[in-house]
Amino acid sequence: MIITRFVKCILVLCVVILAGCSIKVGNTEGGSGHKVSAIEKADQVRREKISRLKTGELMADVKVKLGVPEFTELYKVNNQEVRVLYYRTHRVKADNYTSKDECTPLVFIENKLDGWGSHALDKVTKG
Repeated sequence: MIITRFVKCILVLCVVILAGCSIKVGNTEGGSGHKVSAIEKADQVRREKISRLKTGELMADVKVKLGVPEFTELYKVNNQEVRVLYYRTHRVKADNYTSKDECTPLVFIENKLDGWGSHALDKVTKG
């Protein structure tokens, strides 16, 4: 009798403690059950903005649209100034650091957008 009462008290205590625990499934995007973080949303917005860029746009105009790049590089190729601006567009590792492999390179030749992505970068760096 005492053991049964003790077990009931433990069960009631567990129910009370666990009543505050819940799993939120709503407020997701894409229906996958994955909550989209602010960083992932910003990456998505940046990808959309990059997809609307046009070759020939001036670097200053692109910076107004996309903000400050994560990384920049400068090269001289065939006596022309080549700048590469890296904008974060996706997450590879959730470590609170941004690396170049999490960025899309935008390639500018003489301050005009020549292209973006790994192929555009390879074109100017590997000839």
